Amino acid sequence: MNMKSLMNGFVDQEGQIDVQKTMATVDTAMKTYQQVTPMIKQLATFFITRP
Repeated sequence: MNMKSLMNGFVDQEGQIDVQKTMATVDTAMKTYQQVTPMIKQLATFFITRP
């Protein structure tokens, strides 16, 4: 992933910061994080060796 494609989630067609687009991108990232975190924690328990 290059920097230009990463920035597409934050800027408009003119290259200016788009606050609404930025907020939507951050919201999507946070929702994804909240959904994935419990699954990762559950998977981690399979790999942690218990004494």
